Amino acid sequence: MKAAEQNDLSFKVISGYRSYNQQVSVYNGWVKRDGRVKADTYSARPGYSEHQTGLAVDLGNTNGY
Repeated sequence: MKAAEQNDLSFKVISGYRSYNQQVSVYNGWVKRDGRVKADTYSARPGYSEHQTGLAVDLGNTNGY
């Protein structure tokens, strides 16, 4: 984060803790859009997501690039 700030970049948490039911919804949305095989390369199946432990977050760049 410090290196990002030094390069005029800033980040925010865009996704934190997810319940099992939230992960079902997220995962199924990706499967619907891209198919199960592709979704499995970037989204955890419900019950296997680190988001469900509260130990993972997704960061987004607030600068638009």
